Amino acid sequence: MAKVKRHRTESPHLRLNSRTAECLAYGLLILLLGVWQLSPRGWPAVCGGRPLLLVPLVVAVAMFSGPVGGAAAGVAAGVLWGLFSEALFGFHALMLMLLGCAVGLLVRLLLRNNALSALLLCGGGTAVYALADWLCNCVLPHPDGALLLLWRTVLPNTVYTLVLCLPLYGVVRGITKLLKNRERVN
Repeated sequence: MAKVKRHRTESPHLRLNSRTAECLAYGLLILLLGVWQLSPRGWPAVCGGRPLLLVPLVVAVAMFSGPVGGAAAGVAAGVLWGLFSEALFGFHALMLMLLGCAVGLLVRLLLRNNALSALLLCGGGTAVYALADWLCNCVLPHPDGALLLLWRTVLPNTVYTLVLCLPLYGVVRGITKLLKNRERVN
C-alpha cells in the first residue's frame, strides 16, 4: 500500500513565530512613538520641554528583550530619529544602541526587571543621553548660549521624559505578556 501524504490545512507562511511577532510589535511601537515624538505638535510643551519618547521605549524593550534586542531597538529608533534630526546622521542610532545594549546587559546580569529598575535605568539613561546630545550638538558647534539651552530645553525634556517612563514600561510589559500568552496557547 502506498502512503498517502497529508497536507496541512493552514499555510505555514501565515503563522508567525514568537520572535517575529515580538520584533513586529516593537517595530510598530517604535514607528508610532517615533512619529508622535517627532511631529511638530505631537506633545504639548511643558516649561519649554517635550518628551523624548524613544529613549524610555528603548530602555523598556531592552529590559524585556536583552542586550541584542535592546541594541536592535536602539538602532531602529535612532535611525528613525536621525532621519528628522539636525544632528549628525547616526548619532541617535549609536547612542540609543549603546543605551539599549547596556540596559539589556544590566537587567540580564545585575538587576531585576521591575518598575523601580525601569525608573532608575530610564532616568539614568535619559540623563546620559540628554547630556551627550547637548554636549555634541550644542556645546561643540555653538558654545555661546549653551548653558541657557541646557536650562530651558534639555532639563525640561529630561523631566518630562521621566514622567512617561513608567507608562511606556507598562505598555512594553503588556505586549511582552500578551505575546508570551499567545505562545503558550499555540
